[in-house]
Amino acid sequence: MRTFEIDAELTVAADNLWVAGSSGAAFFGYGKNYWRSGANSDKFEPGPALSEPAGRPVGLATDGRILLIADDEGTLRAFDLGKGSVLWRHHWSKILSAPLLADGKVFVNVYRERPGLAALALSSGDELWQVQQGGIYAPYWQNGRLYAASGAGVMVVDGATGKVGSRFGAPTEVTTTPVPAGDLILFGTARGVLYAVRAR
Repeated sequence: MRTFEIDAELTVAADNLWVAGSSGAAFFGYGKNYWRSGANSDKFEPGPALSEPAGRPVGLATDGRILLIADDEGTLRAFDLGKGSVLWRHHWSKILSAPLLADGKVFVNVYRERPGLAALALSSGDELWQVQQGGIYAPYWQNGRLYAASGAGVMVVDGATGKVGSRFGAPTEVTTTPVPAGDLILFGTARGVLYAVRAR
């Protein structure tokens, strides 16, 4: 039997086709149908059909039990992968980034009247907080903090409260997800330059 390693951060969405990875599993789907494979198998088995088509996904995430699909109409839906049913849905004018799952929450950059970073409860879809700053790149989670791009800057946000703890300016638009590395935060900009700022 052939085995392969699955990247838990893998997500691809194109037209009605989507691919997602979680720890130890890979999923791909089209329309209402999806298939799943484990880390020790090269065979994909069909899962229960989704109760409604995936639509045109622009971003997705999964923890292996729940599949989050952000579509081009500004709706984020949570599907139960065991039953195929929709657990909840949340709508904004536009969804700007792929969702991020961490600590029982969903974090996503959205647009209402301006870009913002929103946190939802994974179990219910209820909005927990929103910061009126955001970008188009999914935030990064580490040790209870979110590292997020916001225009020509980076912010460090408390994942529980939404309080912005630190902000770092950049000479031009930040075009990557900021990533902490030791006591530094790394990010790239529209000029193709990699920056490292010291975390406070």
